[in-house]
Amino acid sequence: MKVIKILLVTWAVSLLFTACKQEETPEKVMMKFANHFAAGEYTEAAKYGTPSTVQLLEMMEALASVGFYLPEDDQIEKYSLDDFDCTVSGTTALCSYLEYGEIAEVSLVKTEGQWLVDIPLDDLYDEDDWFEDEDEDDDWFSEGLLNPAN
Repeated sequence: MKVIKILLVTWAVSLLFTACKQEETPEKVMMKFANHFAAGEYTEAAKYGTPSTVQLLEMMEALASVGFYLPEDDQIEKYSLDDFDCTVSGTTALCSYLEYGEIAEVSLVKTEGQWLVDIPLDDLYDEDDWFEDEDEDDDWFSEGLLNPAN
C-alpha cells in the first residue's frame, strides 16, 4: 500500500512539473535573441539560432574581436515581449518589430520543439549589390583607373 501511495505522489508531482513547464514562444525567443544581438553578445544570441544564423553570429563575433563594431551601452536597444508581433504558421513564424525606427522582420523555425531564429546567409545579399550586378558597365577600365596602359 505504501508503494502505491509513493508511486501516486511521484506521478502527481511529475505531472505538476510537466504542466507548469511553458514552451518558449517565438516572441520570447526573438526578445532574447534581439537583446543579446544588440548588446554584441553573439555567443549568447547563437543559443537561439539555426546553424546558418550561428554562422552569421560567428562572423559578427570575429569582426567584433578586431574592433570592427562594439556597441556603446547607451546605443543598445532593450526589447520587451510587447515589441514583437509574430505570426505563426505551422513550424515557421515571422516576427516583426521596430529596430531603430524601422520595421524589421525575422523568420523563426521550430526545430525539435524549440523556436530558433533563422537568418539564411543568402538573405544578407540583395540583387542590387555591386558584386551581383552584371548588367552595369565597368567604369574602372573605361576611365583608365585600372588600365595598365596608363
